[in-house]
Amino acid sequence: MPADPHDPSSDVRRIQHVLSRIERDAKKLPWAKERPWKTDTHVWSEDGLPVIDLHDLSVGLGRKVTERVIKLTLGTGAVSFITGQGKNSIGPSQLKGAVSSILMRAVDKNADWNLRPDGPGRYVLITDPDKAPRIAQTSLPVGFWLLITAFLGVLLFAVLNNLFEWF
Repeated sequence: MPADPHDPSSDVRRIQHVLSRIERDAKKLPWAKERPWKTDTHVWSEDGLPVIDLHDLSVGLGRKVTERVIKLTLGTGAVSFITGQGKNSIGPSQLKGAVSSILMRAVDKNADWNLRPDGPGRYVLITDPDKAPRIAQTSLPVGFWLLITAFLGVLLFAVLNNLFEWF
């Protein structure tokens, strides 16, 4: 039976295969013995969305990862890149800047594509909104909306409680 092209594990396997050369190059990084970058630990799926963690890569290798992945046609229609916030950088995160620049240029060239931040050090690239999992297209996490709903419920209760006290 052929693999389902919309199955996130198919995309993860394809991404891991395409990035196997990066894994070999990452072994040469000065910090590779303490913090190795491997496709089996840095590429996975979250709720149907392929995720690539660029921590433990140099800026140059992070660029290569991003450039290779955006050339793929992903069955899930989206991919997430984790750059981090640059806590180990002097000044603004160079990796975050390089990756976001590549992603923004790609979105400019592809009218159907969309890019959105998903936290301080994470980007979601949507290449096909019809196929992209819901998590890729959600602007704010579900927890945020639950908190807002709870707050509005408490506010409504307080207002109604005060109204009934007047009568």
